[in-house]
Amino acid sequence: MLEIDLAEIEIIKGYNIDNFRDFLRMLLEQTGGPKAKQIAFLLPDGKIINERMLEDVNNLLNCGEVPNL
Repeated sequence: MLEIDLAEIEIIKGYNIDNFRDFLRMLLEQTGGPKAKQIAFLLPDGKIINERMLEDVNNLLNCGEVPNL
């Protein structure tokens, strides 16, 4: 577990679903391909500002992709 990076969103003023999807896109690019890294994604309930964030994470867990990403 020491070799796994931790990724967590940082909520700032004006943070929206588009920022979250950009973050997810960056994570997916880092974890796939020839230089794939192992990353643990931490999403505490206090940082969920829109229920669509949960829908995207649910799709990622169930299907392995996020529609329209």
